[in-house]
Amino acid sequence: MTQAPRSLLRHPLFWVGILYFAEGFPLGLFYDLFPVHFRQQGVSLSEIGLLSLLGLAWTLKFLWAPAVDHYRHHRRWMASVDLGMALTMVIFALYADLGAWVWVAIGIFTLLSATNDIAIDGYTIEMLKSRELGIANGLRIGFYRVGMLAAGMMLILSDVIGWTLTYLSAGLLFLLLAASCLGAPAEALRSPRATTLRLGQELAQIFRHPAAAATVMGLLLLTLWLIDRVTHWSAAISGFWGWIALLAAIPIATAAWRGRAAKGRGEERGPAVGARPIGERGA
Repeated sequence: MTQAPRSLLRHPLFWVGILYFAEGFPLGLFYDLFPVHFRQQGVSLSEIGLLSLLGLAWTLKFLWAPAVDHYRHHRRWMASVDLGMALTMVIFALYADLGAWVWVAIGIFTLLSATNDIAIDGYTIEMLKSRELGIANGLRIGFYRVGMLAAGMMLILSDVIGWTLTYLSAGLLFLLLAASCLGAPAEALRSPRATTLRLGQELAQIFRHPAAAATVMGLLLLTLWLIDRVTHWSAAISGFWGWIALLAAIPIATAAWRGRAAKGRGEERGPAVGARPIGERGA
């Protein structure tokens, strides 16, 4: 009688469901809960539209993904960022006025959520066997959607218990998810490998390609522009955006020059960003 629950808690597919629920829940809060709350508090539609730019953290997460993979301890990463998101929910519950601080808080929230995605993806890839990948992919998508639907339920709940208790309820759920992550099966030990790309190598691969460099710099400029909308840095610094554009053009021009020089020498380009030989991922 006691073997079945223990077997379930050690089954990889059980943890795929739990972890991808934890991955979908913050995204649902970002796209469903925050905009409605802001609109009720009188935030303009244009500013709510700009809120989506804070979601660039999910696009740019590849920049620090190698660091998370390098330092490993994925369960600790997951638990830590869940605790951070729980704290963010408590802050929203305690402070009713939506001042400039709220944009910083949501920016931190999205960074934590994106880091959570990195840790969960790395953990599950190492945990699963090749024969489990098919069913795991179905569970991953399904429970990710369930997590987003749970955020929608929080929105419905807000109409009954108010925003303060709704954010506290979301914070409590994040605390439960943090505890669950620490209860997941331990990662297999893995020694560092020479073929594993580190953060510096990953960035070097990006900036060997002008199009990739331009894309990254464009996304960073969009993020900076959104921050400037709140802080108004550009008003205090003469020629602010001109200097920023010049700084952004340097790595793009360098990538174009290096690419042309390499082509002239007949060198082949390096592996794609984040690529690693098949089978090099730890089991």
